[in-house]
Amino acid sequence: MPAPLHHAGSSRLWFVFLISSAILAVVCSQAVTVPQARDVAQVAVEERQSSYVYPDLRNASIHDLQNGLGGGHFSSVDLVKAYLQRIEETNDVLGAVLELAPRASVIKQAKALDAERAKSGPRSPLHGLPVLLKDNIAVDAEYGMNTTAGSYTLLNSIVPGDAPLVSNLHAAGAIVIGKTSLSVWANFRGNLTQGWSPRGGYSSSAYFIGGNPCSSSSGSGIAASVGLAPLILGSETDGSINCPASRNGIVGVKPTIGLVSRFGVIPISSTQDTVGPIVRWVEDAATILTTITTPRSSSGGSPSLDAATAKQPDSANQGGSGEDYGSQLANLALHHRDLPLDGVRIGIVDGLFVNTTYNGFTDDVVDAYYRALDALEQGGATLVNVTLGVVQNETALDAAFAAENTVLYTELQAGLENYISFLTEVPSGTRTLGALVEFANQHPDLELPVTAKGNESSQTDFLTALLSPFYAPLKPGQSTTDFSQRPLNATYAAALVDGKERVSASISAALDKYNVGVIVGPADGFLYSLAAIAANPSMTVPSGFYGQSVEPEVGTRPVWPFPGAPVGLSFIAEKWDEATMLRVARGFEVMQQRLGRGGYDGVVRTLERVTPTTQIQDVM
Repeated sequence: MPAPLHHAGSSRLWFVFLISSAILAVVCSQAVTVPQARDVAQVAVEERQSSYVYPDLRNASIHDLQNGLGGGHFSSVDLVKAYLQRIEETNDVLGAVLELAPRASVIKQAKALDAERAKSGPRSPLHGLPVLLKDNIAVDAEYGMNTTAGSYTLLNSIVPGDAPLVSNLHAAGAIVIGKTSLSVWANFRGNLTQGWSPRGGYSSSAYFIGGNPCSSSSGSGIAASVGLAPLILGSETDGSINCPASRNGIVGVKPTIGLVSRFGVIPISSTQDTVGPIVRWVEDAATILTTITTPRSSSGGSPSLDAATAKQPDSANQGGSGEDYGSQLANLALHHRDLPLDGVRIGIVDGLFVNTTYNGFTDDVVDAYYRALDALEQGGATLVNVTLGVVQNETALDAAFAAENTVLYTELQAGLENYISFLTEVPSGTRTLGALVEFANQHPDLELPVTAKGNESSQTDFLTALLSPFYAPLKPGQSTTDFSQRPLNATYAAALVDGKERVSASISAALDKYNVGVIVGPADGFLYSLAAIAANPSMTVPSGFYGQSVEPEVGTRPVWPFPGAPVGLSFIAEKWDEATMLRVARGFEVMQQRLGRGGYDGVVRTLERVTPTTQIQDVM
C-alpha cells in the first residue's frame, strides 16, 4: 500500500485551510441570527404597543375602546379591572355606585368574552365593555346583584330574571359590573335630598363636593362625568335622565315611551317611565340605544313584557329589527364634515323657557343657551322661533304640570305592586304600597333618617298615591276583579287629557307648523318635562357652565347652584323620531368640539381629588 504523499507545499496549504475555516466559524457564530416566526410576531406587537396611545378612561368612547381591544393593546379583563379600580378610588366621596357585582364573576365573564373575540370576533360594538345600571333595573340573581331602588325594603329580593333591556346587553357581550346610586324609589317617595337613598347614602357632584347631581339617576350622571364605565344607563319619568346629564356635563337620551321595554324596571308611571343611556358622547348613546331597543316583534304586546312596545310604528320598527342609530350617525358624519347641520331646521324657544325667575336659574344658563344657538347656526342649521300652545302663560303651563302629578300619583300604586308581584322572593314581606310605607315607619333609622338640612325623608308621594285610585268606584253588584268593565277614575281620566294629550298635541303642532325636526331649549328649564308628559323623546348635551361668582348656600345638601356647575342644551322631537334628534345633537356636539365650548375644550373641570387616575395600562 503506497504511503501517502507528504509534500511540503501541500501541508502548508492544508494548515492555511484549517485556520481559515476556524476563523470563518467564529465569524459566523457572531452573526445576527435569523428570527423565528414567533419572534417576528413579538417584535411587531412590541412596535405596535410602543406607538399606541391608550385612551383616557374619563373620556374614552366605545370606538376608542373597541379599537384597543381589536388591536390587541388590552383585554376586556384589563378594562374591567381598570374601571373597578376607578370606582374604588372615588366612591367614598362621590357615592356614584351603590353595589358592585362579585369581582370573580365579572373577571370570568371578561375572560370568556376575550376568548370569544380571539376565536370568532366581537358580537357587537359593546362586546367586552363594562356596564353600570341604575339600581331600579333588574339583573338576574345569578350575577350577584340586588335591585332595590335604593331601599332596604327590597334588599335580597329575587327578580325573575334580567329585564329585557339587560338581556339585550348581555347578548351583545356587555358586562354588568355594578349598580349606580339613585334618589330612593326614583325620587318619588316624598320630600328628600336628591341623590340620597337609605342603602347608598349621599351622592355628590364631582364638580363640587355636596353639589346636587340632580334627580333620581344621580349616580349614573356622576359615574359618567368621571368615567366609571363606558356604558351607563339611567331611567326617567320626568327629568331623571336629562337633568343629571345637564348638571354633570354629559349626554343623556330619554327615548319615546315604548321604544325600550320597561319590564323588570321598578316603576312609577306606565305612561312616562323609560330607560336610556347616560354617557360621554352622543354616538355612544346612539349605539347603546340601538342595543337596548325592544323591537315590536319581540314583545307582541305580551302582558308579561311591556305592552307599550307593541305600539311602535313601522317607521321605528324596521321590520322587527329596530333602527341602528349609531351607524346612522357614522354615515352622516362622512357626508357632513364641514357643516354637520347643513339643511337642518331647528325650533328655538324663548319667553317662559328663558325666564330666570320662573325657572330658578341665573343669567349664566341663558347665556349658555344663546351661545349654543350660535354653534347650531355655525354648523349650518336654520333656526326658527317656535311657540307651543301649552306654554301660553304660567297658568296654562302650571295646569299641565298639575295634571302630570295626578297621573303619576294614580299610576304609582298599580305599577309598583305589579312589579313586586313578579318577584320570586321578598324577604321583607312587603308586597303592597301600604306595606312599603309601613316598613319605613317601622325602620325609621334605615329608611327615614333626617341627616342634613333639606332632607325630610318623608313619604308624602307614597301616601298621596294610596289616596289616588286608578279606577272609578265599584257599581252595585260589580265584581272587585272585573276591571275590564270599570271606567278610570274621573280625576285621572281628565288629567290624561289635560296633561298628556294637550302637551303631546302642542309639540306635534309646533314641529309640523314650523317644519322643524327638533326643538331646543335650556336643560335647566322645563322643555324636557313637556317631552316627558307627552311621551316624546328628549335628550341633553353639554352647552356651558355657571360662572365662578355663584355663591353656594352654606349648610344645605345638596348644594345648587354652585360655582362652575355644568349646564346643557335639551332637544325634543316627534315620537319615534330618535334618529333626527340624535343627528342634530351629534351635529351640535361636533360644533362644540370645533369651537372649544361647553366642556369640549379639553379642560378637566371635575375636582382633582375625586377624578380617578387609574388607566388601563396601570392594571396590565
